[in-house]
Amino acid sequence: MLRKQVWIFSVSMLIALVMTYFIYPSFHLVYFGNTIFTISMVLLVAGGVMLIIQGRFFSAFIANFNYFLKITSKTGRMADEIEKKEPARFHETRRFSMTAPTLWSGLILLIISFLFSL
Repeated sequence: MLRKQVWIFSVSMLIALVMTYFIYPSFHLVYFGNTIFTISMVLLVAGGVMLIIQGRFFSAFIANFNYFLKITSKTGRMADEIEKKEPARFHETRRFSMTAPTLWSGLILLIISFLFSL
């Protein structure tokens, strides 16, 4: 996990340097801190979405939507009656190996951007 976190952190810092060079007219620490803050927010949001999906938050909604579509279609309902099949209620859990490293890298970059703003 630490290796992935270091990799994400290094790539993020490199992207921040490149973005600061190309977006702003001159290189200042304030501009660099703003870019780091933006990248940290993207990482935190991406890590948060992975954490929500990993926690099976949406699986009940997806299962109920699929059940509703199956019930409302006549062919799906007839096929289930003939096969005496019970509808699947929940989907399998997805695990992302990059969730924790992404969240930690985003948090570290956020702290660094706050230090640049002081």
